[in-house]
Amino acid sequence: MEKIIFLYHTKKCYMNCGFCYAKTRACNKELTQKEIFDLAQICKKNKFTVFALTGGDPFQRTDLKKTLMNLKSLNYITRVDSNLIHYTEKKLISVSNYLDWLCIPLDGHNEQVHDSMRSKGHFIKTVNKIIEIKKICPDIKIKIHTVLTKKNYKSVMKMKKMITLINPKIWTIYKYFPAGVGEKNKVQFSISDKIYKQVKKAIGKSSKFLIDMPNDKIHDKTFLMVEANGTVYGRYDAKLKRYKTYGTYLEKGIEKALKEYSLKRMDKLYHTETGD
Repeated sequence: MEKIIFLYHTKKCYMNCGFCYAKTRACNKELTQKEIFDLAQICKKNKFTVFALTGGDPFQRTDLKKTLMNLKSLNYITRVDSNLIHYTEKKLISVSNYLDWLCIPLDGHNEQVHDSMRSKGHFIKTVNKIIEIKKICPDIKIKIHTVLTKKNYKSVMKMKKMITLINPKIWTIYKYFPAGVGEKNKVQFSISDKIYKQVKKAIGKSSKFLIDMPNDKIHDKTFLMVEANGTVYGRYDAKLKRYKTYGTYLEKGIEKALKEYSLKRMDKLYHTETGD
């Protein structure tokens, strides 16, 4: 069974996306290199295959290269989820030998829609940077991820041509999941299952880079996350409006969570996220 672990490499974020499902945007501590390596060793013992760094933007940290080198020394498939705000060509080249996947958000077929979901000017900068990345580091696999909401579902159905031109390895569309800091905006962003199915049908699976559209249930017993301070959490409770916390990785948080998680669903998530 293949598994992915998500670590908030940093929680500093210069965007204010209303649909964000992070538990919090505030964190007064970030794990050191030694702590990240200790966490990675624990995850390896628990047979995790992919180690994903998210944020905020992992490119904000000056020690990203060291983190990826350490992960590669443990034979992980490495992944960075980045809004590319702090990306530079120099930074990417420095980590390119240790990075397998780069995951980038695009939430509309044009700047009006995407920027209304993210921030002004982000669409054009992101598309231009993706083109640059594919030229300078063609071996790094690009994953485009899109959040499907009430604001952009019509635009998402028009994205296929643009995604074809970008030609990523994978394009994943996630139904908006009302959790974390974005839960308060569920009226603004939530879509019905009917609309979700309509978009899924309209998009289809005809393109080589296109895979299935996971619904909101995938977050239960599937996504396992580690805060920037080392706290392990997941399994969002919609009634209580909070994630379940399992303690830090040093308090056997990983092991405690895995007792409640579905290995079958985690394996399916792996294949959804990698296309393998």
